[in-house]
Amino acid sequence: DENAFYIPVLFEFDNTGDIVPGSFVETYLTGATRAGVITLPVSALTEEQGLYFVYLQEDKEVYRKQEVKTGAEDGLRVEILSGLKPGDRVVTQGAYHVKLASASNAIPAHNHSH
Repeated sequence: DENAFYIPVLFEFDNTGDIVPGSFVETYLTGATRAGVITLPVSALTEEQGLYFVYLQEDKEVYRKQEVKTGAEDGLRVEILSGLKPGDRVVTQGAYHVKLASASNAIPAHNHSH
């Protein structure tokens, strides 16, 4: 069906013993490269109730939570459709640590620093 989001794909490869026969895997097929697209590592995103957020670094120890709209993903990187602009400083590793620290008030949040 041309309107279906998923299509069945069959892969065949030489199993060196690391994969159990009949296992299911999540696979991403990479298409053509596109210019003018903002992408981030998947690890930069946090999710809350179906919405996606990143943390922007505004100062040495000041972070701001920013909602973003996501687009295509290749398993490693995800397209950002809105919510960011070129030059924004985004936490790309340890975003969940920043999220947890901000929930405990260990890291100053936007409009709340001492």
